[in-house]
Amino acid sequence: FGYCARVYLYSASHLIVAAMAPGLFVDHKKGEVLELKQEFRKLSSKDGKRAKELVQKVIAYMTLGIDVSGLFTEMIMAGAQGDIVIKKLVYLYITNYALSQADLTLLAINTLQKDCRDEDPMVRGLALRCLCNLRVKQILEYIPQPIKDGLSDRSPYVRKTAVISCVKYFHLDKRNFLDSGMLATVENLVMDRDPQVAINAICALNEIKKDEGGMQVNKKVVLVLLQRMKEFNEWGQCVALDCVARYSPSEQQEMFDIMNFLDDKLRASNSAVVMATTKVFLRLTQDSPKIHSQVFKRLRSPLLTLISGNNIEVVFANLTHALVIAEHSPEIFQKDYKQFFCRFSDPAYVKKRKMDVLVEVATEDNYENILEELAESASDTDVSMVKQAISCISKIISKVEGAEEAGCATLLGLLDNDIPLVTAETVFAMKNLLRKFPGKAAVFIPEIRKNVLKIDDSDAKVSLVWCLGEYGEQIDDAPYIIEDMIEDYADEESPQVRLELLTATMKMFFKRPPEVQKMLGRLLAAAQDDLHTDVHDRAMLYYRLLATSVQHAAAIVGGASKTVEGIFLEDDNAELKDRIFDEFNTLSVIFRKPSEKFMKTQQNDSDEGEAEEEEDDVEEEEIRESGGVGAATTSGSSFLDADCEMTQADFQERWFSLPVSHKLNLRGDPSFLLEGMEPTLRSANIMCMASGHQDGGKKFFFYASSDNQDYFYFMEVTISAEGLVDIVVKGDDESLVPEFLKEVARVLQGKVFPA
Repeated sequence: FGYCARVYLYSASHLIVAAMAPGLFVDHKKGEVLELKQEFRKLSSKDGKRAKELVQKVIAYMTLGIDVSGLFTEMIMAGAQGDIVIKKLVYLYITNYALSQADLTLLAINTLQKDCRDEDPMVRGLALRCLCNLRVKQILEYIPQPIKDGLSDRSPYVRKTAVISCVKYFHLDKRNFLDSGMLATVENLVMDRDPQVAINAICALNEIKKDEGGMQVNKKVVLVLLQRMKEFNEWGQCVALDCVARYSPSEQQEMFDIMNFLDDKLRASNSAVVMATTKVFLRLTQDSPKIHSQVFKRLRSPLLTLISGNNIEVVFANLTHALVIAEHSPEIFQKDYKQFFCRFSDPAYVKKRKMDVLVEVATEDNYENILEELAESASDTDVSMVKQAISCISKIISKVEGAEEAGCATLLGLLDNDIPLVTAETVFAMKNLLRKFPGKAAVFIPEIRKNVLKIDDSDAKVSLVWCLGEYGEQIDDAPYIIEDMIEDYADEESPQVRLELLTATMKMFFKRPPEVQKMLGRLLAAAQDDLHTDVHDRAMLYYRLLATSVQHAAAIVGGASKTVEGIFLEDDNAELKDRIFDEFNTLSVIFRKPSEKFMKTQQNDSDEGEAEEEEDDVEEEEIRESGGVGAATTSGSSFLDADCEMTQADFQERWFSLPVSHKLNLRGDPSFLLEGMEPTLRSANIMCMASGHQDGGKKFFFYASSDNQDYFYFMEVTISAEGLVDIVVKGDDESLVPEFLKEVARVLQGKVFPA
């Protein structure tokens, strides 16, 4: 309120003073623009120094966000000055305001065309670049001829600029570009005598022919690129090596010749060149397993050198590529495993990547030292580091034959640290190991029992309850631990814990029925009233199984668990690893996922958008006909009672007693759905009874009533992390539910759509 008062007082005083002295208070920025316009008009064609000062001042204003588009004509006239600095600044100005001043941009065409024929190659190149950066449809007819002239220009700077201009023109007018014959000229420039022009031509062809897999690579092109490799700068070498990697030699001797020629590039100081060369070696030998394995050994020394650098970001990228190599050929780093031990100064993301490599290179000869290193990392103050370290210890125990004794001792030692987070993660790891090594129950279960009261984490609770259910006969007071958790059932927030508690109690009932029978009944009664659908359904399943046949229920729920053979499936995604390996030296390696997971082509986006629009039209019509969300209207106010109140017990009773009236599948922006849906519906007098997180998403229970509270409406909304929305609606009078849905649609219009 104080801030608003100050604003009003300031505004009032401003108006009073302005009235007393008219003309005193004017927009300072507009005054400056008018002053600059007058200065430009007074400017003499010979006064180059003053012209430069004025142009620099305009660019400074433009950089600060001040609108100086009103000076468009004056700036174009200033561009006629012969000073190269003025021309650069004017070109920058024209490019910035071309779209907003499309009609005035035509005034600059004559100046730009003239500059494209200037004697100075720098001016010719800058003018051509500016011309192709305008992106105004009215000037497309003026672009081809300057580009053609630039492609055959005597200056390398102009030629390389013209090559990149071809890409810009291709995206502006694809059909006319292909009909102009410029593509063939660009292909010839791959053999240009200037290395920068040649590399730019390769990049341009890769972009223009992206749908065909990039520039076509043949033996002649590869030989030229290899012979000129020393002429290219480091960026150019990476581009050339990427082309060579796409080439398939016709015979083995040709493959060896290429590898011998590029061998010195593995010793380059630039890691990008080394990785590009590595990709060439791996691609050339992928059909020769024996040579392929020898290439891995050859890569050992360069990779170890790169991961010991000082640039942390580059080290991380190199470590990630080393991990991909280690996943396919772990033996090359097995003797150098200490190179991947964490340094105190390493950031967390580098330490995590090193731990991943240590898991891959662990063997019967080195696992003890690696386990010690990971145990040290498990005492880190960073929560994510603790989880990663204990997870890696568990993976090594599962992977390396003979490591279970030392690994289990390491985990037991971590429990002695008496750190809640470490204890929780260790219990979680022990649960997974018991699935593979059930014989370790005699060692793990007593230690887990000692730490029951220290476990608060939901994942650790799930692991603890699982252990109680599987090995309840080995823990004397297991039923009483379970009973305490059943007493606190209503306060347990995690549905995963409640689900596991149901299963564990059932299993313990078949092992120790006299002690568990009554508590199982209380648990089933509480779970049947649970608002979480999965918990409710599982409780009903167990209840009906027991009611049908206790023996059948024991066989289904209380049967012996199978022992995991080999490593866990989630740790052995061979297909994903192969996909990432095929995309070596790309962002796929850094993100640890194939490119289609984080990139989409423009064509795919267009196709998907058209398909979604068609589906939306069909589904909106279907929902509209059924009286659903698609029948929304934007007019009218809420007919729901603003003073609607209901207790949780009443809500549960009526929710489970009423039949489902409508089900809808929608989609929307996840950020709005997860954070903004509740207050938005509340504004329409639709109240939230309960909400909670679920599998990265959220679940809500809403209720509302008519003005006179004669009828109530109930709605369950489940939102996924991807923005998918499942709605279940019930009502006292089913005939009135469509009217309620129309109100929901009115409030959420533009926010949710048919899925």
